[in-house]
Amino acid sequence: MQTYTDTLCTYFGFSEFRPGQLDAIQSVLTEKRPTFVVLPTSTGKTLIFQLITIVNRQQVPTGVTVVISPLIALMTDQVSNWNRAFALDVNGQIIKRTAQSVGGTPVAVLLGSAQDDPAVKPNALRGMYPVVYMAPEKLPFLSSAIIDHVQLLVIDECHCISEHGNSFRPSYRAIRPFFDGVQTLALTATAPPDIQVDILTNLALDNPKIIRMSMHRPNLRMLLRHKRRRPEDMAIIRPLVSPDGRTVIFGTTRAECESLAKELGPHAYAYHAGLSVDERAAVLSRFINGTVLVATNCFGLGVDIPNIRLVVHYGLPRSLLGYAQECGRAGRDGLNSTCLLFFASSDISKYNETERDVALATKMLAWTKDTRCRRRTLLTSFGEDYLDGTSCSWGVDPIQHGCDVCSNELDSMQATQDVDSDDIRLLLQAVEDTGNHAGRGLPVDFLMGSRAKKVIRFVHKVNSVYKRGTHKTKTEWVAIHGQLTHLNLLREVVTGRGFIVYKLTPEGRRVMG
Repeated sequence: MQTYTDTLCTYFGFSEFRPGQLDAIQSVLTEKRPTFVVLPTSTGKTLIFQLITIVNRQQVPTGVTVVISPLIALMTDQVSNWNRAFALDVNGQIIKRTAQSVGGTPVAVLLGSAQDDPAVKPNALRGMYPVVYMAPEKLPFLSSAIIDHVQLLVIDECHCISEHGNSFRPSYRAIRPFFDGVQTLALTATAPPDIQVDILTNLALDNPKIIRMSMHRPNLRMLLRHKRRRPEDMAIIRPLVSPDGRTVIFGTTRAECESLAKELGPHAYAYHAGLSVDERAAVLSRFINGTVLVATNCFGLGVDIPNIRLVVHYGLPRSLLGYAQECGRAGRDGLNSTCLLFFASSDISKYNETERDVALATKMLAWTKDTRCRRRTLLTSFGEDYLDGTSCSWGVDPIQHGCDVCSNELDSMQATQDVDSDDIRLLLQAVEDTGNHAGRGLPVDFLMGSRAKKVIRFVHKVNSVYKRGTHKTKTEWVAIHGQLTHLNLLREVVTGRGFIVYKLTPEGRRVMG
């Protein structure tokens, strides 16, 4: 009897499994248990259900693996990878392709709007294809015919059940009724404890086996910077764009991606859901050949491009989970890569659709303001202990620090630097004079003598500091305001609508006098 290791060698050319892979395969095939797998990016999650499908198909020639996945780009990429590597023989068995193999019945297909072959769906219903990919929104269009053939349900990037299903993709929370009783394998690279519980509860898995490996990625360096003027930020990004690798820049909106791509020059291309399928394919093709991709979060999950050397987030990510997933695109080949995040506290206002969105973005913002080791605090938020020394390391020769905190490179707006005490008192008084419940802009405009209606309504106050800050620029006052938060003279408050306001702390009132 062929062992799973024999199958691995025959079909994939590897002599041994990576950590976690064999445990997951045995859980599904031998123990027949529903299985929840958390393995870090680039450690071979896809191979797990590829090998299971091959073994299942040997036993049931019309058996099907259904893969639920979040993105067309991801599914298209994985379907192509399946069909480049494998083919079907006349008995419906999966065989490894050779250099001479051409044409033939596909092993994997995609059901959905991106599928332009009308024969695919009826053939899929007959169990012709061993692997069928689809988005959760397409599940209501399935017939019982194909479900009768399903031997394995794979929910790839299963964190989407909790991360996206609670807001703009509710179909993610309605998968189980379509596959009640079907063997289930749920996979992701990142899942904090609360999201793990939510996934398992939603899928109603009976006595699941949980296989979890550390998400520690020592080859990634993490840097954070406060947003300034766009040209200043671009001047930081450009030198980091490596000619030997690729760069992905995540913007928060389609319009921002378009404008960033224009500013970065002719080798940068925008990628977002507003482009047609053909346009996105063309941009992705250029990127694979070595350009800069400026994308919304519609790009990224599971896309297997090994030498992305730089991942930039231009704006606060929606959540720590989304940030970790998107950083995971960098350095999949194990070589040193950089993750750079630009943020402003005001970015949080983009995520105010629901209370849950506000809570996730608030937690993300709090992480950016933490002045402890980035790697340690990120891993801790995912329920892991990071015990490797007192600070993180990156690289091999020479070994360097792996984050801006440990290398003492904190952004000047985040580091606590000396500020003139008179200026501190002026700004604190301006916060008080403008209601002690506003963003950064209002007290600064008040000090600069703005005539805007929102400012003028506070001028009547006795002994106000209106127009007493003209000895500094607006940019300088904003920078000082940022430092006062870290000096614990002001505290950030997130409103119920997801906006940031600042209030004086007791220490701030004492200093103000």
